[in-house]
Amino acid sequence: MFRYKFALVFIFIMLSFATSACQVTLLGDANHAPTIGSVHELAALATSAPASPPARLKIPRLDVDASIESVGLADNGSMGAPTYVEDVAWYNRGAIPGEIGKAVLAGHLDAIGGVPAVFYRIGSLQAGDSVIIVHADGTESHFEVTHKNTYPYTETPFDEVFGFTLQSELNLITCTGSWNRSAQNYTNRLVVFTRKVN
Repeated sequence: MFRYKFALVFIFIMLSFATSACQVTLLGDANHAPTIGSVHELAALATSAPASPPARLKIPRLDVDASIESVGLADNGSMGAPTYVEDVAWYNRGAIPGEIGKAVLAGHLDAIGGVPAVFYRIGSLQAGDSVIIVHADGTESHFEVTHKNTYPYTETPFDEVFGFTLQSELNLITCTGSWNRSAQNYTNRLVVFTRKVN
């Protein structure tokens, strides 16, 4: 099922990680219209079967095998964070991984005291590395890393992470950079971009 929703002017989506006070502010602009594909591409979207919700994330190169928690928006407008530092959060108002659209998974970089968390090593991923989603029905969606970018925590781009696409993409996001003790926040955000290959 095609679940993309156009961004309204000045929508702010905050990805909050309570353990490390990590937040990402994303700005969407309705005046920046997405490019619509061909009639055939749109017809394929309308007829595609919905994917089963994601249950586990596997990243073989990093030996990651994490439970996926479905989250929406918290009362303060921030994206819900995973309950446990070894789990990841799937933003359930976006695409289901494996569907057309940009699905987003957020994970902690570390826990209190700097103990490594689930996404501690995703910065070492390279183009071509495999990322696997195991769905609740037991099926799998396979993705391949295409690239990664680092952004200042106040400037993570909405369109690149959450915006419109006619591809099936999965974006992994976490904190990076230096810990700002006074702000209780990391200086940057790391996004690893992947695209479905099966």
